Amino acid sequence: MNIIRDADKVNIKEKTAVTLGKFDGLHKGHQKLLSRVLEYKNKGLTSVVFTFLDYPLSVLSGTIQKVLLTEEEKEELLRQTGVDYLIEYPFDYTLMTMEPEQFVKEILIDKLNCHVIVVGSDFRFGYKRKGDVTLLKKLSTKYNYQLEVIEKETDELENEVSSTYIRSELEKGNIQVVNKLLGGTYFIMGEVVHGMKLARTLGYPTMNITIEKEKKIPPNGVYVATIEIDGKIYEAVANIGKKPTVCNDIQPILEVHVFNYSQDTYGKTVIVKLYSFVRGEKKFHSVEKLKAQMEQDVAYAKEYFRKVKQ
Repeated sequence: MNIIRDADKVNIKEKTAVTLGKFDGLHKGHQKLLSRVLEYKNKGLTSVVFTFLDYPLSVLSGTIQKVLLTEEEKEELLRQTGVDYLIEYPFDYTLMTMEPEQFVKEILIDKLNCHVIVVGSDFRFGYKRKGDVTLLKKLSTKYNYQLEVIEKETDELENEVSSTYIRSELEKGNIQVVNKLLGGTYFIMGEVVHGMKLARTLGYPTMNITIEKEKKIPPNGVYVATIEIDGKIYEAVANIGKKPTVCNDIQPILEVHVFNYSQDTYGKTVIVKLYSFVRGEKKFHSVEKLKAQMEQDVAYAKEYFRKVKQ
């Protein structure tokens, strides 16, 4: 997959099928868009995902907006789909003030050589979000492209599947609901770093994994998890929190105890997937009580995986 982040380098000569959006989470609704674009790839067009290098709300508000997928995580998922190009276009003043038709002409046609556009029914674009699917349809004749509008995906309660909906469920710790809406598994990608090594002395060595500041994470607590290390998957139990029993960190960290694994992973980038909430974070009055709880957490996770395999 070719990744382009520099606006001046966006210049695709091949005929393309393009889908546009923030694609935060790459949930089931996004997957419908990607599926159609990849169908056009099979028909000979070059497939393109157009998104933003900077999250629009972060630029407009000047604050960090929490996202389901960091840039690196989004790139990792899109690589697996077989998409030809990922355009992470800078969301700067020029783009913010660009009129909708100007966006179609100068970016979609001139830069992306777009012959098919695939978007959701609520897609908006251009200055003050004045552009919509009605305008895209109107302009399709003038600029000679085909427009496909994909209806929103809904859950079993007829709620529209959206990144906002998923973030709301994640805040509640409803990991299983989140995974169903994603059509995949919520994960955190990060680097293994050195920690205090206290868990090692208790018989439950853990990997300390960095969490990017913009990453939207579930409530502090313990989760059934797997971890991917060097392309291999291992069962594990994960803790997100501030370690109140031993140090009460300011920033939440991710600690993972991996079953049947003892190799050095410092400096490696790993992927931790969460499957089920076990318990909330709490402070223990002694290290012994913490160890006893860790034993219970590990037993819970192992039983979870045993049942899944049945």
